[in-house]
Amino acid sequence: MNRPRVWPWVCLGLGLSGASVRGAERVEVFDVPPVVTKQVRPGFPDTMFRFGNIGLVTVIFVVNASGEVEEPKVVEATHPDFIGPAIAAIKAWRFQPGRKAGVPVATRVAQTLTFGYTDEKGVEPFSVGKKPPKDFPEELRYDTPPTVKRAVACVYPYDLLVAGTTGEAAVAFLVDETGGVQGVTVQKATHPEFGSALKAAMEAWRFEPARKNGKPSRALLSRTQEFNLGNRDLLITDETRRLRRLLGRDEAPDFPSPGALDAPPRAIYQMRPIYPPDLRQVGEAGTAMVDFIIDRKGIPQLPRVVDATRPEFGWAALTAIREWRFSPVTSGGKAVEIRVRQPLAFGLGDAEGQAAEERGRPAQ
Repeated sequence: MNRPRVWPWVCLGLGLSGASVRGAERVEVFDVPPVVTKQVRPGFPDTMFRFGNIGLVTVIFVVNASGEVEEPKVVEATHPDFIGPAIAAIKAWRFQPGRKAGVPVATRVAQTLTFGYTDEKGVEPFSVGKKPPKDFPEELRYDTPPTVKRAVACVYPYDLLVAGTTGEAAVAFLVDETGGVQGVTVQKATHPEFGSALKAAMEAWRFEPARKNGKPSRALLSRTQEFNLGNRDLLITDETRRLRRLLGRDEAPDFPSPGALDAPPRAIYQMRPIYPPDLRQVGEAGTAMVDFIIDRKGIPQLPRVVDATRPEFGWAALTAIREWRFSPVTSGGKAVEIRVRQPLAFGLGDAEGQAAEERGRPAQ
């Protein structure tokens, strides 16, 4: 497909919080906001380019007292393929730090990166029908459909991926007046694991809510996910395919020992796992242990649950870790892939905080 030259461009207006952060550097306000001194444009994902997709990513991060970027958190992303390039670019930005009474302080910043084409054409990766089906009840009908603010990739279940098993799953869910997702129900799945994976992913999505008569309203939606190695929405890369072939032949890569690494793995972005909505009423804490490979680009590959106090915690952990990003791990100065195990804990406070966020107010 011949397309005009494409570029990601960066919106230069920074959004600033009213307080600085982090330990001894904490202050209530800043006098002078941070100023960008170095910007790096994100690369445009090949998958998005091939399909003519446009999109955006909004990142909240800390500019520390040295002007470096720390603690990036993605709050909006119209497709998960945009997240990696956006985080990598933002981490390379540099600033004159914010100041209070002339002293550099850490400051929280929001930045939106927009991916588009020079001809201003393109399509959104995910879309919702402009009108609800005619047989929907009045309370689920809307004038303006919901739009995706945060799309999270669906994990390809480990055993099925290594075995080359393909299939599909479909879910129905409610987008409430705040844009949160409720009541995800598996409608069909060629394998139960496909249904569980899709359900966990959709519980992490967020929307701009539908509107009816000018006010936010509820909308009942559905989504079908195909599971195969060619599906762009599963974050399948050449590294995924290579590692899957090796593991399928019982030829595990020769991972270096921790002592042979130049430095331990360093995460540059960690999505917080979603406390499973089905367990909020149960009111119990839980844990999950996930095994995965960090490839030579710092991308988690082939995650699998080693242990979980409940299956729902395992699927939520897999969904989060698949979105994490690391600085490339090196041994002798050469990028290498390593296998790691990561525990994740789910506390009652996590459930309460996420419920408060979905209601549109901060947790107490």
